[in-house]
Amino acid sequence: MSPGDLQDPAQPLLDMRQTRELLGYAAASLYRHRRQILIITLVATALSVPALLYTPRTFTTTARVTARREVVMAALAHPRRSMPFYADNPAHHAPEMTLRDDHLRELIRRIDLARTFRERRPPVLQFKDWLVDAVMGPPTDAELEKALMGAIERNVQASSNNEIVTITGTWRDPVTAAELVDTLKQLFMEERRRLEVEPILEAVKLLDEEVRKAGVAVDMAFAELRILHAADRAENRRQARRLRAEVEAERLALFRQEQAAREAHRVQYEQYTNLQSQLIAKRRSIAELEGERTRQTQELRKQLVSLEARLGERHPQRQAVQRDLETLQAGIPEVAVLKREEEELAEAFARMGGHETGSDRTNARPIPPPPPPMLTAALSVQDPAAGALLGRASEDEDEAVVHKRTELRMLVDRSQDLQERLLGARIEQRVAEDAFRFRYYVLQEPDPPRRPDRLQPYVMLLGGFFSGLLLGIFSALARDILSGRIFQAWQVDRFLGLRLVGNVDLPPLA
Repeated sequence: MSPGDLQDPAQPLLDMRQTRELLGYAAASLYRHRRQILIITLVATALSVPALLYTPRTFTTTARVTARREVVMAALAHPRRSMPFYADNPAHHAPEMTLRDDHLRELIRRIDLARTFRERRPPVLQFKDWLVDAVMGPPTDAELEKALMGAIERNVQASSNNEIVTITGTWRDPVTAAELVDTLKQLFMEERRRLEVEPILEAVKLLDEEVRKAGVAVDMAFAELRILHAADRAENRRQARRLRAEVEAERLALFRQEQAAREAHRVQYEQYTNLQSQLIAKRRSIAELEGERTRQTQELRKQLVSLEARLGERHPQRQAVQRDLETLQAGIPEVAVLKREEEELAEAFARMGGHETGSDRTNARPIPPPPPPMLTAALSVQDPAAGALLGRASEDEDEAVVHKRTELRMLVDRSQDLQERLLGARIEQRVAEDAFRFRYYVLQEPDPPRRPDRLQPYVMLLGGFFSGLLLGIFSALARDILSGRIFQAWQVDRFLGLRLVGNVDLPPLA
């Protein structure tokens, strides 16, 4: 690097003369083309008016659900129930629970969003979708589902404030907005019912199995104690063998009776499960058909209003739509048939001992009754002979009899403790099922909004004005720069390399 290449420290970083020349050139260019800038600004501002009129609107609806603690019923029904107060918080993690991926997929399936999404889109967005599909190709089912899940996550918000769960949804049409929020509300309440009832059902199932095992252990110990006691009290070996055989026969009969009761309960539980599945399927089919009828009714009402405004009340096309609407409002024959079948299944389920959970019959989940108690030694030991065997030991009894009697007492105590815990769990189950309607109730239904969200017209008008102004300034400068003409004296020296001697003002042409 030569010394001449180094910048002189005394030379300023910004050439003020050159800056003044460029600013003067720009100002003169804007003044020369002021009409062009004004026209472009006015045109852009005028175009913002139809853009404001035809911009796709959004509709917002809200659902509010109360999720409060209910400790009165549990305290009265089960006084020894021990649970921390802070553990019962139904509104905890409500936003995360509502917008889970599996809930979003179930939401898309229930309201058939993959089909209605394009049908209910505004015309401008439908044209945009057509262009995208023409260039990129139509999306697959998996891609469409993923895109819909992302749109729902962006446009639906869930929040919880103490005991109030609020779900707010915004969409391009009012019907879909109401369907989104209402279905998410139902999914939230179904999930809360599942989280509150199903763990207790699993605990009841495990405790019931433990009670059965404890009963079998008591049976075995009681039979062994009778054998040892009979052998200890027998006068000879023949009498001891006879008494042992009688006890073994009684033990075998008790075991067979228990096995028969268990098999009968298994068959009955299978019938319960089958009826439960059929009842849930019928109710789901009814809900889907009713939802489809509601959607078609709303679409026919929109068509009716549009045809009445354009063609009048007596036009044949308007009258045909009116007849279709009246037929649809009268009901769907398939729904009536399904409701009759649902009532028959519900009556059969009730006759077999089943009961409903939930305050709403449409969303109620049928629960099979608990299994009948099995015959165990806990019942057998209540007779006088059992009382004598469990009484105090005599001085001349064998040590094996004393040891077996102590073991039997421990097993009976454990069996009774398990039975008490099982009874408490079943009480807790009924309390959780019956208290659900007091814990959760809807404060605000997500009705379809009648008016769209209010736009801010001054924002769009100001945006059109400033965008037109910037475009006019840019076009004026580009027009002079691209023309190649010389408008100021400093351009001669800089662009042509000629030394300027002076300026001569010419008179205007006649």
